[in-house]
Amino acid sequence: MRGKRIKILTLCGLMLAFLILGGISPVGNGDEDAIVADYIALPMAPGQVDSLAKEAAPLRQSSGFDAFNAQYQNQWKATFSKKTGKVSILYGASSRRYENGPESVAKGFLSDSYAIFGLKGDLSDLKTLRVDETPTRDHVKLQQTHQGVPVYGALVLVHSDQKGQVTMVQNGYIQELRVTNQSLVTEEAAKKAALDDLRASLEQGATIYDAKAEQVIVPWKGEYRFIWKITVPTRDPFGLWVYHIDAASAEILYKGNEILSLKKGVGRAYKTNPHWHMGRISNAPLKNMFTPDEGNIEYYLYGLHADVYDDNYNDPQAPDYRFLYDPYNPTEKPWFDATHTYYQMNTIWDWWEKKVLRRYGPYSPAYFYTLSIPVLVNMGSYCGASYTWDWLGSGIPGFYFGNEGSCAAGSEDLAIDNDVFRHEYTHAMTDWCGFDTQFFDLVNNYGRSMGEGNADWFAYLFSKDPQVGDVAWDWSGAGYLRNLDNTRMYPWDVDYPLWGTPEEHYTGEIWGGYLYDLYQNLRGRALPYVYNAFSYFIPSGGHRASYPDFYDAIWAQVNAEIDLTGGYRSSAKAWGSMAGRGINGALRAPYSHGSDYFYTGGTGSDTNVYFWWNFPPVRSINTKGNLLLTLDWHEYVIGVTQPGMDLSAMVTARTGGLVNPSIYLYTTGGALLVSVGPTTSTKAVLTYPNIPTGTYVVGVTGTATAPARGYYTFKVMVR
Repeated sequence: MRGKRIKILTLCGLMLAFLILGGISPVGNGDEDAIVADYIALPMAPGQVDSLAKEAAPLRQSSGFDAFNAQYQNQWKATFSKKTGKVSILYGASSRRYENGPESVAKGFLSDSYAIFGLKGDLSDLKTLRVDETPTRDHVKLQQTHQGVPVYGALVLVHSDQKGQVTMVQNGYIQELRVTNQSLVTEEAAKKAALDDLRASLEQGATIYDAKAEQVIVPWKGEYRFIWKITVPTRDPFGLWVYHIDAASAEILYKGNEILSLKKGVGRAYKTNPHWHMGRISNAPLKNMFTPDEGNIEYYLYGLHADVYDDNYNDPQAPDYRFLYDPYNPTEKPWFDATHTYYQMNTIWDWWEKKVLRRYGPYSPAYFYTLSIPVLVNMGSYCGASYTWDWLGSGIPGFYFGNEGSCAAGSEDLAIDNDVFRHEYTHAMTDWCGFDTQFFDLVNNYGRSMGEGNADWFAYLFSKDPQVGDVAWDWSGAGYLRNLDNTRMYPWDVDYPLWGTPEEHYTGEIWGGYLYDLYQNLRGRALPYVYNAFSYFIPSGGHRASYPDFYDAIWAQVNAEIDLTGGYRSSAKAWGSMAGRGINGALRAPYSHGSDYFYTGGTGSDTNVYFWWNFPPVRSINTKGNLLLTLDWHEYVIGVTQPGMDLSAMVTARTGGLVNPSIYLYTTGGALLVSVGPTTSTKAVLTYPNIPTGTYVVGVTGTATAPARGYYTFKVMVR
């Protein structure tokens, strides 16, 4: 802590009522923007088979699914893992009612149906990790354990409605788990190995706080191993160092600084970034300030949602609660920065509470309603902004922001930038709402990259400016830090060019770009489509098994929409955004690395995974894509389930979008069946009558009128 005068003020036991708002409307069959379908079925992934398919018959019987489903008049649908023969996703119906809250509902249902998922009958190796209640669904996250130790990425998600009826189960349980090493190294020995390495790697004068240890089973080079996960917060430099120490040999398998930050990277305030550029300073309300009755006896910037501290112990004080400072007065500038930060904390708290939590939950995220979050500003020589779940080694979360001039001569204070502030607050909300298993992954892995992309996108929802950090990085050549309106595409832009390996912020621009494109297609439906999916995210079966990746995230979006609405209107619209960022492809090779695949010190490759829409039940899809660069290749995978059908695909574009489009039809084995060039400069039409049953790839390419300006509409029908 920072001395006797620092007092973290909390408000415990705060109870708030919520306005319960309606959910998304189901898809109507007549909507031209939606899929016209006879019934709802999930798109399929490699290694999965739908319960309605002929090849699923032996799996339905051997897994016990047919007997289970007979109890529900055969209303349930499922996908099966071809590898295990068990149900991967159960959906499409509702269970009988269970009592005594979401956790009891989830465990009661799993106890009654454990065999179809390959679980133990007593559920003894499943530990409740989190329970979240929302206006539309309750979400229970169960963690698989082995000898009492959690297995990284092995989750079972159970979703139920307000009547206590289960509506979907996502099964990431690992059957016949084999752990190839033994747990021999003690906790203290593991801590010592991490601390010895950290002391040797940090400069003299660094402050190293107490290490915390947790034993975990993680996938490592194709096998599962016991490790000790050691977490060590530091200052000078700021960091939250995470080590994976092999529990048999004390070998360091992984280490990384996992502090969540933008690298390099009545009071008065700039209410928006454009206001800063215009020099427009506004009087701003400083809400929810603590009085001496709540312990604020020195009248600092302490309040219900934030306690703001100056790194130089130059905290503003105002017994009359009027913190009116001039940012152009060097003496008052640090006070203005702190006041502006307090205003920012209240503003973003209100936004999340009204726009997100009230509408979509969860009702009680950690810390949000019960802790006055500490924020440290004006940190000299720190070119960055950070969220940490261990603020100055205190065991509580908080934020750090660098001072003006810390990034470059004349650069602005990091806390002044609305984009930077909202980016960091998104990291906090992701943590507090329990989405850390997917977005707080190892540094420079896809999970962390998506966390960075999410944070940029949530900042964009406030500003509607795709350029992130245009105040704090106004001094740079570009005039901003990152741009959501970019040309990043999987797998070509996974590696940061200067490193030749992934980097969480650079790689995250693929995901941020996808979300930006998605917003252009969905507009007001984009926020619930993206946010609700966080509760349906399970890191299994994607590009990297057991680790979160882009494919897992888009699959979560599809699952969430089907469970919550019974339809997939938004997922159909999102199909073009997925194709535009290369996230869902069958023919192109996935990301690989010849010497250092995700910092394992060896070669490796992602799994080439994709899903497809089955025609029928789907009859047509109309979606919008964006060819980022000329001759980019977009893949749309479809399954033809009945013989004698005619396929047609059409690409159309407006002036200023895609030019000279071409369409190709391939089998998933790579055999070209037919291709067509442009009918006009902005249109192409492909037809294939009497197409045999099977899975196909419709490829689209052409000329972008400018980078990230290859807009087009894609429509495919099988009738």
